[in-house]
Amino acid sequence: MNRYLILVENRKRYVPSDRGRLIRMIKRTMPKIERINIRISPRYIEIDIHTSIGIEGLAAHLGKIGLEMYQALNLDVERPRNIAELCRLIKEYRYWEAHEILEDYMDDEHRGVVRWLIRVLAMLVKVQMDQMDIAEKIRSSLVSEGPPSNKLPQNPIDLQCVYMKILEGLPEDIYECCIKT
Repeated sequence: MNRYLILVENRKRYVPSDRGRLIRMIKRTMPKIERINIRISPRYIEIDIHTSIGIEGLAAHLGKIGLEMYQALNLDVERPRNIAELCRLIKEYRYWEAHEILEDYMDDEHRGVVRWLIRVLAMLVKVQMDQMDIAEKIRSSLVSEGPPSNKLPQNPIDLQCVYMKILEGLPEDIYECCIKT
């Protein structure tokens, strides 16, 4: 079994509430799925899938239901790991991949800020999965906790900006908090 992250451009304007229907459609056309998870943003549909089917087979099966593969990563082999990629992924609403980068910076010096940002990204992933009640619980705890005082290496994100957006609600525009380098 391999784990893939498939990106499909969201041309049909799916919304998070379409998630269950998309999972059922994919499961009907793809016989060899061990696990599947879908996150939907305005730009992409992220399909996180464990299967024995190869990339070409996945592309063919997705094409049968009108989903054209934009990018595919074999997560057993390749993952984004550079902090410089963080803002690019956030701007593309690819919060799951952005969270994976942050996990590499979970050392004693950065633990607080990394945990806080991972929870911000988890909140946004829950929005993409139409799990609004969980997203709101995470948001409430982030609001009561406040932003961390320390920063990430290379300081790519204005944490106060992120916090202000969270105070306003469930933001999908935290990319505006990325510091231009």
